[in-house]
Amino acid sequence: MIAPLELDGAVYTREWPGSGTHTFVCLHAVGGSHVHWLGVAPKLAERGRVLAPDLAGFGLTPARQQGASLDAQVALVSALLDRTGPGILVGSSLGGAIGLLQAAQSPESVTGLILTGSLLPPYRDGSPPEPDFSL
Repeated sequence: MIAPLELDGAVYTREWPGSGTHTFVCLHAVGGSHVHWLGVAPKLAERGRVLAPDLAGFGLTPARQQGASLDAQVALVSALLDRTGPGILVGSSLGGAIGLLQAAQSPESVTGLILTGSLLPPYRDGSPPEPDFSL
């Protein structure tokens, strides 16, 4: 475990030091925690450092004053990346939406995205564009 990140409360983050050059930041689903990543983290650690924070209000991280909105969770991840440096964000469900927003808002902090079963954040400026299925 790395030392808890102090924002408006400690953010518990489980760490696997790893042997490669990458940094993976694993973002769990709703109702999850760092435990979500216990099976895959050792494999990722073969390629680099793995960090699995408990998002605000989940696992060992208390709820934050600004709540657990998508924007508040992105701020938490942004603060973690400010401390640890850029990383590959690995997101499951809600964690994927958080990772996607982080990449859109601060592309310099994200070296890659791996998303699984992820929710897409709502369109903030109206309806989604029509899909283009042409090949």
